[in-house]
Amino acid sequence: TGLDFSGTAIATARSMNERLGLNARFIQANVLELQPELEGQFDIVFTSYGVLIWLNDLAPWAEAVARYLRPGGVFCIVEFHPTLMILDFENNRIGYPYFNDGNPIIEVVKGSYAQPDAPFTHTEYTWQHSLSETLTALLDQGLQLEAFREYPYSPYNCFANMEPAGNGMYRCTGIEAIPHVFMLKMRKK
Repeated sequence: TGLDFSGTAIATARSMNERLGLNARFIQANVLELQPELEGQFDIVFTSYGVLIWLNDLAPWAEAVARYLRPGGVFCIVEFHPTLMILDFENNRIGYPYFNDGNPIIEVVKGSYAQPDAPFTHTEYTWQHSLSETLTALLDQGLQLEAFREYPYSPYNCFANMEPAGNGMYRCTGIEAIPHVFMLKMRKK
């Protein structure tokens, strides 16, 4: 089962599923508003890159993660590291807070995360979340930490000044020594 708030992403996933002859289902929904019939069903819940910045409060998200895992189930998240997310690449400085003060980061941006070169602008509201905020939200739901890793590269060439780092990975030029992504693996009791 796959979930995304984007109708385009779900349509693409369904098309690929049909083309490949797979038996997967894809739901267009807000992760915080899933259906009760899915509760406790999943052996694995996986969250990947670019999800957390759209959430102003991680507690309801962590509650949803725990609610949809069966006992003994595993949660895994790979996400952009909050240390990387404080950088303002256009102005070559620290431009964003590390800690979430409850206020959104408001920016007028060109294109979208799916189409950065799209010919439109819009206002984006995002929130920064520290590692401790992310981890605490999940621990507060009774999940147990099994693994934590940080990596000095990204699988996506999605920030300014990135260069190939080998094996399909990218690094931001001049800041190779800071983590670009992190991974948490947790288990529901």
